[in-house]
Amino acid sequence: MVLFLTISLFGSYKDWETISFNRNHIKLYVLFGENTPGDQFGFIKKNGICKITFMWLSLFTFDKKIKKFDGKIVNIDFSADGKIKFTLPVSISIKEHKDIFSIISYNFIMGEKFIKLLKNSEILKVQIDPNQKIAKYFYGDIAKFNLDGFSKVYKSASKSCTQ
Repeated sequence: MVLFLTISLFGSYKDWETISFNRNHIKLYVLFGENTPGDQFGFIKKNGICKITFMWLSLFTFDKKIKKFDGKIVNIDFSADGKIKFTLPVSISIKEHKDIFSIISYNFIMGEKFIKLLKNSEILKVQIDPNQKIAKYFYGDIAKFNLDGFSKVYKSASKSCTQ
């Protein structure tokens, strides 16, 4: 299988990037964290299944002990503008690059309620539920993402997705 990868900045929203895979069949729209630039939040659109939006989340640590959590379900805490708080159980994969380890979740389907919340929020804070064993490897860090431009990026992504 041949994988084609393209990275481009998205329009006038300097914080959003678009990453295309497999000749634009799959597109990842991503923001980098404000506290930790290695953290990422965004969404994935796949041509052919445009009505479904997958959440992209990547949080990193330098602790290699997190490898034992690969394939596990982890509770992730979300806070939108500090008012609306909720926890989602997500399946994670562990990826290693040199001395950096990331938990990555990319198969959680974002419902309309979640997308509407993101459209109407300015700041999204994300952290691993402190009650989870894996949380200690992230030192209590809270990833912070500025959602400026989410509505326009999401609208454009939805329009460019083809059935």
